[in-house]
Amino acid sequence: MGGHIPLGSTSISELIAQIDAGKLRPLAVSSASDWSGSRTCPPGRNWAGRGLGALAGDFGPPEMSKQAYEYWNKKFAQMVQTKTWKETLVKNELVDEFMSGDQFAKELEKDNVQFRELLGTLGMLAK
Repeated sequence: MGGHIPLGSTSISELIAQIDAGKLRPLAVSSASDWSGSRTCPPGRNWAGRGLGALAGDFGPPEMSKQAYEYWNKKFAQMVQTKTWKETLVKNELVDEFMSGDQFAKELEKDNVQFRELLGTLGMLAK
C-alpha cells in the first residue's frame, strides 16, 4: 500500500478491508479449495486442483505433554463445529480445512518441501 513492496503473501482474511477499499489487488489465493464464489479473489486465480495450498495453524512448544496435546486437539475439533466458527469462515472468506495435530504435522512436512521449491524459484528464500 506504500508502493515500496511489489508483492506480498499473507492470509487474505487480513486484507479484506484493503481489497474492498481498492488499495490492494489479489493475484491468487493459495488454497487447494475452489474459491469461485469469492468476492475478493477473481475466478481462476486460486491454486485449486493444482495440489497446493497454504496451511495456517496453531502450535505448541516441543515439550508439550501428551495430555496437553490431546486436550488441545479435542478443543479445536469441538471449536470447528460451532456456529461462530462457521460464521467467521464466511465473513473472512476462509476455507475450513481443519486437521488434527498428527494429520496437520504430516501435511506441513509435505508443504515445506513444495514451498521451499516454489519460493526458491521466485527468489523469496532468505540467503
